[in-house]
Amino acid sequence: MENKVLVKLPRIYKRGPMPKMEITPEIISEAKLDTVPEKPLKLAEKVLRNLYFKKRFSQSKISNLFQVQRSTVRRWLKRLKIPTLD
Repeated sequence: MENKVLVKLPRIYKRGPMPKMEITPEIISEAKLDTVPEKPLKLAEKVLRNLYFKKRFSQSKISNLFQVQRSTVRRWLKRLKIPTLD
C-alpha cells in the first residue's frame, strides 16, 4: 500500500460533515497488521484494534500518531464499536 487511505466512518449523530480517518502507510506499519483488509472501514477497525489492544497504545499516543485530538480518537473508537479501556 503506497498511498494514504481516507476512510469514511459511521455517523453517531445526523449532523455535521461525514467523519473521516486518514491512514498512512506509516500508520499501517506501526500497527503491524498480519493482513491488510481491502475494505477501508475494516482497515480502520483493524488498525485501531491493533494499536489499542495488541500494542497497548493509549488514546493519546494514537492521537499523536494520527495527528488529531484525543477526543477524535475516542469518537473513532465509539463509531467502530471498539470498547475503551479507560
